[in-house]
Amino acid sequence: MAIGIETPGQFAELVGILKKRRWQILLPIFFGVALGAAVGVFVPKKYEISTTVELRERSVAAEANSRTPKTPSTSREITNAENHIKHFKRIREVIEDEGWPDYVLLNGVQKAEFIERVKDNLTVNVMAKRKDEGSTFMDITYLASDPERGERFLSKLSHLWVEEVVDRERTALREEARGLQDQVVEAYKAFTAASREVLRLVNEGQLSPTEIDPGKERPANDPDFVRWNEQRDRLLALREQQAGYDAAIAKLQATLLVTPEEIPMDLVEQGMDQSAKVMATQAQIGLLRQKQATVTPRNNDYQLLQDQIEDLEDLVATLTASQRATSVVQELVPNKARAEMLAELDRLSVDNAEVGGQIASLAGAIAESEALTTAKSDLKERLYLAIQQRDHLNETHALLASALQEKTLALDALANAYGDPYEFVQDAVAPEKPSQPQPLLIITIGLFAGLVIGLGSSLAAEFARDGYRTAADLARSMNLPVLGVVDRITTRGERAARLIRRSAVGLTSALLIAALLGLTYAYSQRPELLPVEWLACLDEWRAGLR
Repeated sequence: MAIGIETPGQFAELVGILKKRRWQILLPIFFGVALGAAVGVFVPKKYEISTTVELRERSVAAEANSRTPKTPSTSREITNAENHIKHFKRIREVIEDEGWPDYVLLNGVQKAEFIERVKDNLTVNVMAKRKDEGSTFMDITYLASDPERGERFLSKLSHLWVEEVVDRERTALREEARGLQDQVVEAYKAFTAASREVLRLVNEGQLSPTEIDPGKERPANDPDFVRWNEQRDRLLALREQQAGYDAAIAKLQATLLVTPEEIPMDLVEQGMDQSAKVMATQAQIGLLRQKQATVTPRNNDYQLLQDQIEDLEDLVATLTASQRATSVVQELVPNKARAEMLAELDRLSVDNAEVGGQIASLAGAIAESEALTTAKSDLKERLYLAIQQRDHLNETHALLASALQEKTLALDALANAYGDPYEFVQDAVAPEKPSQPQPLLIITIGLFAGLVIGLGSSLAAEFARDGYRTAADLARSMNLPVLGVVDRITTRGERAARLIRRSAVGLTSALLIAALLGLTYAYSQRPELLPVEWLACLDEWRAGLR
């Protein structure tokens, strides 16, 4: 009696199949884990940033200067909130204001695609209300690859949406008030500058308050103008005086031409009558002779008297010789009238020269006074224009200040009556950890995907072939006992080829897995190990995934 081969159970058969094809199952698992790790590293990290806004039902002024607001409902803005928040131009405005480098370097088409990707990362969720009354809460979420940049972007975008859409009426009123405030400041600066210019012109011209009269070009109380007139009157008098001197000098010169330098003059030479002296001398001589007669010639007095008598006789002879009669002689003498005329001419010339010097000095002073008066006249003209400009700017400043006060009152009335239509319940704050990707989850998914692929391929390879795989298959199919099984006969060459083929597949798989893990590690931990071109290519690829 033949004995059949005992067939194993299905579980044992399955375990045998898995054991037999273990590397066909493990390799996809290893590939899945390695690929999951690479995806977890290379896929850009995204941080989920959200902000919550509370929108209140309130009245908003229909016009900026209205004190009696109209009552539109803010619910009309809630309906289109997502479209307003994801508005292309609003997103572009925020991005350009932030100056994102990866956006600035793009061309027009690429910028539009970039903004579309940003819109895809934005999510608006309006929380449902139980009633139609009360506030509406709205969550705005943004997935950002840069947490700080994303936080600023979402904060600016949400505030811009609130200001431009939710609170557009009050925002417009605020903008008008801000514009008026700037105009008031500029008008005050211009008025201050004009006032300083007026003061500078007054100080430059050293003008007194009584001189500042813009309506007159040359006011009568201008001391410089009065001095100028006095100088001109004095110059006119000096020129008249000089003309008198010139006429007198010309007349004297004409008279001198016909006046001789010398004129004849009769000189009377008086005669000299010495008869009285001669008679007196002769009387003395007679007395001396009488006295001599009384003494003898031998007496000393006689000779002394003789000497005196002789001396007196010599004197008589001299007096007689010097006695002459009176005569008249005519000779030329200097003309005293001409000399007086010359002296008068010199005096007139000196006086005329002095007057000429005074005229020259006064002419210079008049020229200076005229220049000063002209300059002051020009200065007063500029002062007049400056005063007009200052007064005009003062009026403009007053009008703008009044308009600003009206806008401020309208804003205060609006705020006091209704308050803010919104409130940021939760500000945009970037989380410390990214929300995407989740490496452990991705690796787990890769592991399970590799396991599924490995198991599926193993089972498919095992059960998809035609023919009987085992003796149990044959026994179940023919209902006959299987007496024995002859294993497949393989040659040494076939075993060597199979070993080489399995080794090549294993080594190639190991190299691919090691290369993928090594690239992932180097990029995340040691980027300096990678070539610059590889890093640039990987960064560009990652940028496309954002």
